[in-house]
Amino acid sequence: MIDENEIIDAEVISETLSETPKSEAPKKVHTDDHSGPIDFYGKWSLRLLRFGRIGLFVFTIMGFAFSILFSQGSLLVHLVLLLIGWSMSALSLFALILGYVFLRRKIFHMKQDPNYEHLFE
Repeated sequence: MIDENEIIDAEVISETLSETPKSEAPKKVHTDDHSGPIDFYGKWSLRLLRFGRIGLFVFTIMGFAFSILFSQGSLLVHLVLLLIGWSMSALSLFALILGYVFLRRKIFHMKQDPNYEHLFE
């Protein structure tokens, strides 16, 4: 039970709100923010993987088609298109590999950022 000697009666006469001075600038809090690298690697991995997947399929088909056409008759146009198809196929493969490397870098930075720790629990 409550002892009656410990009870204090108080009456509020006036109220004032303490205002913060407007001259104070908000303090910057340093956090482990990795949003810059996450955005960079995420954007480029998406672009490279998109080009790599579609380009590898299309340009490989193009390379095969013009390889067959060039083997049937030696036209210079077929040779040029054969070289373009296979070189673009190699470039698409390089973009695909680089896209996966950038995706791994994005995941690495996401694991270090506290905003994404719920994804890796």
